[in-house]
Amino acid sequence: MHLTDEQNPNDLPILVLQDYHLSLGDRVLINGLTVTLSAGEILGVVGRSGVGKSTVMLSLLGLLPSDFQAKARLAVLENQPILLSK
Repeated sequence: MHLTDEQNPNDLPILVLQDYHLSLGDRVLINGLTVTLSAGEILGVVGRSGVGKSTVMLSLLGLLPSDFQAKARLAVLENQPILLSK
């Protein structure tokens, strides 16, 4: 991606998750989620206990058992590090 003179760097996405699907056996848990985050944006995932918030995060980090099936396109804008640990 290249900036034009009018574009603010904070308007460009730094992370794009496209068409995210998560299933466990024949049970579809998430079907077609797409999220785009720009610099400075914060994404909050809310829901009742047990609806899968932690499962989604573990899936995106590749930490779920092999009986879960996940697929998506994940793009991270170059030169934007993602901190996965302290």
